[in-house]
Amino acid sequence: MGARTPDSKDYALKKMVQIWEKVRDLIYIYYDVDENTMIIINGDRASWFRKGTEYVPNALYQVDRYRSDPLNSDIMLQWLSFL
Repeated sequence: MGARTPDSKDYALKKMVQIWEKVRDLIYIYYDVDENTMIIINGDRASWFRKGTEYVPNALYQVDRYRSDPLNSDIMLQWLSFL
């Protein structure tokens, strides 16, 4: 078995898990969350957004229709190119 490098799938999976664990922790620190709180994760259909529901209790994934619209994505890319 080879070493984990930043371009390996194992490394990417480990980083994704770390990100979602950090997001979960921050949600519980900054918001008044209890067992009845529903948390919505908006995303652009990327698989790592959907994975968030595995790490954040009571979370639902919802497609962010604005970001998933190709026209809006092009506009956002043009805007970011000015930064």
